[in-house]
Amino acid sequence: MEAANLNCGTDNDTKPEISDEITEPPLDHEHSPEESSKCDELSEKDKMDQLVMYCFIKAVKTAPKSTYPILPAAFYANHMLPAVPEGENLNIKKSQWKKFSTLLQEMALEKLVKLETIRANEFRIVGVETSHPKIREFIDPHHKPITIEAAPSAATSVQEVSFFT
Repeated sequence: MEAANLNCGTDNDTKPEISDEITEPPLDHEHSPEESSKCDELSEKDKMDQLVMYCFIKAVKTAPKSTYPILPAAFYANHMLPAVPEGENLNIKKSQWKKFSTLLQEMALEKLVKLETIRANEFRIVGVETSHPKIREFIDPHHKPITIEAAPSAATSVQEVSFFT
């Protein structure tokens, strides 16, 4: 059997041709799987930060003044969790604050809430600064107006009419 001599059009004596074509550099949004994973984590963290702040501001804005003073755990359970929009899950551990106490201390520094120390590392929320711009300017994007259909009044009556008499 004869050996096949394949010539793919390349000659060892010739130099490679230089092309006038310009190759496009990779786009900025193209990342390796590791980088994409990090970007997704950052965006998930940012989403959770926004959700935590949304729930906190909504809870502060809707909680009656008679709520205070209140322990942080009670505020979280009774006011923040009910403020979570349908289909969302609030997980403060996945936010920049990691703990509710850290969030509260930051909000106290921003003068959104007033905290009172009970014992070392233990405090309660004693008030809210409702005139703070973050609270005053809060608009609930998840709010859906409730439409209530009017029930028939006592003055309205339904008469039965018989066609067969």
